[in-house]
Amino acid sequence: MFKGLIKAILSITSMAPILLTYSFVLYLEGKSFKLIFSLIFIVILLMVACYIILFVASNSLEEVRFQVQTIKTADSNTISFIIAYLIPFVSLNSNVIDIKVLIFVSLIMIITIFRTHGYHVNPLISFIGYHFYEVTSNTGITYFLLSKNSLRNVSDIQSVKEISEYMLLDVSERTR
Repeated sequence: MFKGLIKAILSITSMAPILLTYSFVLYLEGKSFKLIFSLIFIVILLMVACYIILFVASNSLEEVRFQVQTIKTADSNTISFIIAYLIPFVSLNSNVIDIKVLIFVSLIMIITIFRTHGYHVNPLISFIGYHFYEVTSNTGITYFLLSKNSLRNVSDIQSVKEISEYMLLDVSERTR
């Protein structure tokens, strides 16, 4: 159940850039500061939720045995993700964006991210200091690994916790 909660929170928090972009559009148009600050407050809450869920996961989930065969950085996936879902909002003004449509589209995106295991490409995770890696196990299965460490060698990964079916959290003791 806890892993499902992690997936849900990471899926929801991945929508924070949309809210931040929308608040910026509102600001540029001189719209209500109450709405702008409300959206920014929600973004801050989402950031805190993202941090807390990863902190709790790193301290409460059981460590799993995992032998890494290959490792490669996957941080660039975040950039592609941001471009794909923010560009349409940048060119619009707030009169074109109906808040009900924004909520509906966000819900569709959250469900899609949750169901397709796309929650790992969450800009907030990068913002709070994690790097994304693709790691392949000795059985040939590819996972996403979150790590605060800069990993350059498979031997750098000494201890992981399984966040979801295809996502691991590096909890190796190293200089961060």
